[in-house]
Amino acid sequence: MANLFFPANEKVTVHTEGTRVLLLRNGALLLDLTWEGAKGLARALRIQSARAEQASKIPELINDQATLIRAGMPISLTTDPRIFKEAGNEAAHNRELRR
Repeated sequence: MANLFFPANEKVTVHTEGTRVLLLRNGALLLDLTWEGAKGLARALRIQSARAEQASKIPELINDQATLIRAGMPISLTTDPRIFKEAGNEAAHNRELRR
């Protein structure tokens, strides 16, 4: 799959021409999609961005879950057993939480 990278100094815009949706970078055409294709792309971007956001928040989630475990609170912030196990390890071995 090709990667699209947009440096901060480049202007990316989205326009419509009739039933087509156009993605332009600095005025140059990058994508020309049907409206159906654009809706599918938008849905895929939304799903993948939510997954990326979740992944970026894992360290905070582990710390929060470890704090709850250490405090004896029977509340689970995740259904992922790997994250819960890591939070348990953090609760048991993190000296800052043990104080």
